[in-house]
Amino acid sequence: MQPVRRYRTIGLGACAVLLFGHAGVLHAQIANGNFEGGFTGGVANGWTLFTTSGYSASGSDETANVHGGAHAQRINLPQPNSGEGYGGVFQVINTVPGQLYRIDFWIYAHMPNESYEGEDLEVHLGFDAQGRPSYDPSHFDFDVSWIGIDTDRDTWRSAGREFEAAGTQATLFFRGWRKYAQHGGGHLIIDDVTVQPVAVSHPPSHGSLPPPEAPSLTGSNLLANPDFENGFAGGVGNNWQSWTTRGTGTFTASRDLGKIGGGHYNPDGGGPFISLTETAKVAFAMPPCLDALVGLKQSHPELLTVGRLFIDEVNFWDLDDAGTRAAGQLHANNCYAEHLGKPGIDCWQGYNEPWVQSRERARKTCLFEQAFAERCTELGIRSCVLNLGVGNPASGEVAEFFRDVLAVADFVGYHAYGAAAEQFQTGPNQNDFSLRWRGIKSHYDGLGWRHPAVVYTEGGTYFGWKGTFSATRVRDEYIAFGPYMQADNWCLGETIFTVGGFGLWDEWDIADDPVIINGIRPWNQANSADARGGKAQEWYHNGSNFRGGIVQAVGTNAGNYWLSGWLKYETGPGGDPADPAITFRIGYDPTGQTASGNAGTIVWSGDQIASRYLNAYVWYELAIQVVATGAQTSIWFALDQPTPSPTGRVYVDALDLRAIDGTPPPLPRIELSPTSLISSAEIGTNAADQTFTVRNSGGGALGYSITDDVNWLYVTPSSGTSAGETDTITVHYTCASLSAGTYYGTIEVEAPGAVNTPQSISVTLTIGEPPPPGDFDSDRDVDQEDFGKLQRCYSGLGTHPAAGCEQADLDGDDDVDHDDFHVFEGCMSGPNVVADSNCAD
Repeated sequence: MQPVRRYRTIGLGACAVLLFGHAGVLHAQIANGNFEGGFTGGVANGWTLFTTSGYSASGSDETANVHGGAHAQRINLPQPNSGEGYGGVFQVINTVPGQLYRIDFWIYAHMPNESYEGEDLEVHLGFDAQGRPSYDPSHFDFDVSWIGIDTDRDTWRSAGREFEAAGTQATLFFRGWRKYAQHGGGHLIIDDVTVQPVAVSHPPSHGSLPPPEAPSLTGSNLLANPDFENGFAGGVGNNWQSWTTRGTGTFTASRDLGKIGGGHYNPDGGGPFISLTETAKVAFAMPPCLDALVGLKQSHPELLTVGRLFIDEVNFWDLDDAGTRAAGQLHANNCYAEHLGKPGIDCWQGYNEPWVQSRERARKTCLFEQAFAERCTELGIRSCVLNLGVGNPASGEVAEFFRDVLAVADFVGYHAYGAAAEQFQTGPNQNDFSLRWRGIKSHYDGLGWRHPAVVYTEGGTYFGWKGTFSATRVRDEYIAFGPYMQADNWCLGETIFTVGGFGLWDEWDIADDPVIINGIRPWNQANSADARGGKAQEWYHNGSNFRGGIVQAVGTNAGNYWLSGWLKYETGPGGDPADPAITFRIGYDPTGQTASGNAGTIVWSGDQIASRYLNAYVWYELAIQVVATGAQTSIWFALDQPTPSPTGRVYVDALDLRAIDGTPPPLPRIELSPTSLISSAEIGTNAADQTFTVRNSGGGALGYSITDDVNWLYVTPSSGTSAGETDTITVHYTCASLSAGTYYGTIEVEAPGAVNTPQSISVTLTIGEPPPPGDFDSDRDVDQEDFGKLQRCYSGLGTHPAAGCEQADLDGDDDVDHDDFHVFEGCMSGPNVVADSNCAD
């Protein structure tokens, strides 16, 4: 963080060089690329002239200075009247989606009055993967990717780039940029443009392939509690059951951890930092506060922790390439040395807030960050690279350098401050500032690059907020930014700058204002990053050799069904989600069994982690087709981690199973939970109410009625209808008149037309004698264990006993004193000897 935020400049630089493609290539059809096919109005046939408003660039048929043949395209670039101006030509070409192409051309630049090359005239190649047939000079986002072309004054020079087509057409641009209203006139000449497909031998590695496209579906979701909002029992979602075939796993509901976390720079703010981070998914710290991350990681291991060492004063831009790479490796070594004493830190930041507004500076930054990330991988720690200053990079800038960094990094950092004008993260300029990475990622996704998950490692107001805005306003603005992060699945969260700061950074510090932190905490808890909404099912293990998951049986008909849902996988520090030995599979068993995860009847999918998804901590959609053969099919989810890697953690949520059109809907099916009830009461009292649920796990509507065969209970309601929702039924006991003993009954649920009607719940009720006086632990004897409680409850004559000690008032005079000790003495039976129930008489 710099004490004062700098406004970004609109720069233009290099675009993507993609290395992936597809078989079955097709030549792009460039029209009149050698400019020998004639001109109309000074513009080569097949090409279109463009110029910015108020600027008078023009085209002409160049015949005196050509590279090949007799003609070339000349772009005349007069001195602007004021400000800057652009002029050039473009052409839309036919392409094959996903195909890699190479464009080669010759360029000649003439700007005689410049003091140095590129001072007032720059030449750019532009590429629009969507093939839009126009040029809009106001588009400084990511519609067009611009490549800066190196030129030598008054010298023909060749250049070339590769690009991947996203659709059936792409647009190629050549333009000159006149920067100033001085230096007189200039021009550029283009000749011998060719576009050819590039043959490749390896497939793309996107890191986030879409799931199979869903067919046309019919009917309702057949899964019970598919979004895990109907509660949990023993850490497992109701209506689901856990299973393991190897090792020991822990099953739990996901925690309520939101995407607004803190950045910790000063130990004096430790209390507020911990208070905020207890509700957050991400946290950031640098010395001397790194130990706080370690402690937080121990208390809630779902937290993603980012550590940073201070290297802001390292100026690797003055080093040669070898020195720059060595500096990146050295930084990784230093992080590793720190990590050895702080293993709870998940990843380490590279350089902080580089400004990549020039091509050379960006290249050097990426050399450093790539060397840093690769060395982190060798050392078994994880990297968070780039951590770019807000507003970086400018439109489509320096993309070719970013590709190789993104390919090897674990996480990407970005600084998400507001704009200078309105300061806050949400506002008119948010797409250029706090949300700029949205455009960057969209641009790179279109090129098919791998893209790690993003952490906004700094964020807040552009300038320090203290003395300008109220704490309430700042709190509300942080919360307003939250939904934007929630909407971006690839964004893991933001660490506020700062929660504990010092010096010039105090102007941004929120640690000393509880209004902000106490306001963010409930938002985090209500907007979990670990669920698609509300709660999710989570399970994990602490070490290797684990295989297990969850399963549910559903009613089906013979036919085809579509199972879809969302998955997120996380590893502890140093873990590698792309390790092919770690797998997550979804499956189904046409027999409907739920007893064995090793059954040969289960049809398992391919691996949903290593083979498709290379980014941990990000939710991905998954889907498979289920082929049912009978009235019941079981749905399985399995994590298998045989490797000696750190903790593995998986989340599933928003699951859905529906019939594919053409499959007859299943008949209604009764599903009861639980299928047995056990209760007890003392003579003369009624047992406490209990509940069970009724749900239709098949198709259609389930109309049901409930009866019982005993006179000491009844249920409410006694009938209902379920189209897949879960109905709760209450069991009331009327057993005060029963004598001591054990009683058995049956509750029956009947539903005409259901495939499994009727279904029943067994009820066991035990009526017992009241405990003897002095039997405080209900084991039917009066011994030293009970005497211990009597001693703890002693209040003295005339003093009301403490809460929980009412039972120790054996003589009923509203105190626990010597008289009660005398009664207790008369009831003492010794261990394992039933005491006399009338001993106090």
